[in-house]
Amino acid sequence: MARPPADRLESWKEIAAFIGRDERTAMRWAKGHGMPVRRAPGHSKGRVYASRGEISRWLEGQAQESPGAEAAVAAARPRKIWVISSGVIGMSLLALLLAWSSIVARPRRAVRVGFSDDSVEIWDGAGRKLWTHQFPRPFEERLIPSYRSLTSLAHFVDLERGREREVIVAAPFSEGANLQDPFHIEVDAFSSAGKLLWSYIPNESFQFGSNRIGGGWQIFDLRVSRESARPVIWAAFDAATWGNSFVVELDARTGGHTVKFVNTGILYSLGELKTTRGAYLLIGGFNNEQDGGSLAIMDERKAFAASPQTRGTRHECVSCPAGAPDVYLVFPRSELNVIKNVYPTPVTLIEANGGEIQISKNELGGGSAARAIYLLRTEPSFQIVSVRFDTDYDQMHHELERAGALRHTIDDCPERLEPKPVRMWTPAGGWTELRVPATAAHR
Repeated sequence: MARPPADRLESWKEIAAFIGRDERTAMRWAKGHGMPVRRAPGHSKGRVYASRGEISRWLEGQAQESPGAEAAVAAARPRKIWVISSGVIGMSLLALLLAWSSIVARPRRAVRVGFSDDSVEIWDGAGRKLWTHQFPRPFEERLIPSYRSLTSLAHFVDLERGREREVIVAAPFSEGANLQDPFHIEVDAFSSAGKLLWSYIPNESFQFGSNRIGGGWQIFDLRVSRESARPVIWAAFDAATWGNSFVVELDARTGGHTVKFVNTGILYSLGELKTTRGAYLLIGGFNNEQDGGSLAIMDERKAFAASPQTRGTRHECVSCPAGAPDVYLVFPRSELNVIKNVYPTPVTLIEANGGEIQISKNELGGGSAARAIYLLRTEPSFQIVSVRFDTDYDQMHHELERAGALRHTIDDCPERLEPKPVRMWTPAGGWTELRVPATAAHR
């Protein structure tokens, strides 16, 4: 069984215990007040997880926004005024009035994003709605992956590093009632007062072999950079028909956009890694030619990179400028995936901390929960530390044992005793293989 990261809370029970409330309250805070809780891919109900750090920061933000403390101070002051002279009374009242004015004038800090059928709504920590923006047509949430939501793709950006916060949202729209009808996705930025600052609609096109791919882009992930010196948004878009994809860098102030990465295969997730050598963009997905889950590691200072593909094939981007990632990894298909023959097997979750990266690869399609979990280390040298499998994967393994599709137990499992190598590509060395140590349970 995969061991969850120390920062991770794996259920409503653990989340409730962490915040010191019952499970019903935890659910209410997540649904109605924006407490950051996520659902695992493939589970529309029940299976949730959260970060201790994210919830702690959210609780701090709630405390800062609560007007209770300021109101108590203001209410206590009048009881002390009448025991001093009339001159001091006047000065005290004036100071109190100025303090109250500053509280009233202080902008309310946005902490939660909500969505209705055709509107985005922004709320502060006290549950007061700050503003609403209505779009000309309803959202079409079928155009985003099943394990995403409009709320999970929304982010706050502090452009001026003050109390006011700008909002970045992804808005999917269909021109008709069917998924086959024309559609478009836009990324919109709003000021703290609800003014639309800029919009980005992906209209890029690329030549892969003899095929021109463009239009019909769907958004799979949206991330605010935590490492860039200036406010930057990263967004991953995939072609609905062909599965090719790209990552664009958006300037959070202006909406200016630059294509940074192109991949042959769907891109599912984005992350960032801070090392002694600089900040790196982590891009998880699937590589069509290499037939496996992929992870691109790219220095954010690079102008552009494309996934390494065989020259002259339909997978090569022939219209892209020169550029390559610093490291490109392709993870092997598991025995469970080989038996079920389900595609793709993408990297859908990325967690980076210091010089370590943990990725989760879904073994039964993009929305499944049966996952292989790899731990990578980047410093002092790049290596695969371990591979583990989650509970859903182990349960499926047992089912296949009982059905006779697998002729070994988990304890005798070859992919745990002698895991398949991970393929690695670098500009200097081309394709090589990285050894994967046996899991701790089998050492």
